Amino acid sequence: EMCIRDSTFPNHELFVSDSAGRKSLSNILKAYSNYNKIIGYCQGMSYLVAILLMHLEEEISFWVFVQMMHKYSMELMFQEETPNCVESYSKSFLFLLPMLYKHFEDEKLTIEIFITQWIRTLFAQQFNLEFVFRLWDIFFIEGLDFMVKVSFSLLYYSQDKLLTLQYTDILLYMKSLPDKNWNYDELIATALKLKLS
Repeated sequence: EMCIRDSTFPNHELFVSDSAGRKSLSNILKAYSNYNKIIGYCQGMSYLVAILLMHLEEEISFWVFVQMMHKYSMELMFQEETPNCVESYSKSFLFLLPMLYKHFEDEKLTIEIFITQWIRTLFAQQFNLEFVFRLWDIFFIEGLDFMVKVSFSLLYYSQDKLLTLQYTDILLYMKSLPDKNWNYDELIATALKLKLS
């Protein structure tokens, strides 16, 4: 029996303990682990499937998830080796936010640990659902690069504060980003304008 973490939207009515939604979530993840034996089941997938189940029936959710993993390159985020796209985040960071890049470098921090966490679940694990749904609508049109741009949009609007912080406080601040009072329209508009290189 595959173990689905109780932390996957435990307060959402669709995924309370022993609910039909949690059963569908388990069914899809089991089916995908059989469908793609190379990737199998990985932590973080449950958030992607859960968002789909909030809008679609179980079978359709499965096939959309398959397309997300393959056509939209999400499977890259669940490989054992570090994919090239993750390594490219550092280059984009230097290109877009050179002062913040240098500050992170001085503090012995890499941006990949934050961005990979956000993108692996397409922001579903950390951010509120209103924001997540809007991001996903654009993701299905623009692709995975859009989510990378959203990450850098968040950093752009946090840069002034982050430049004043040191290692431990940077970690705490980055962890608190989802809880801040963001202007979602502004974040998304900025992300859409960004060039990654």
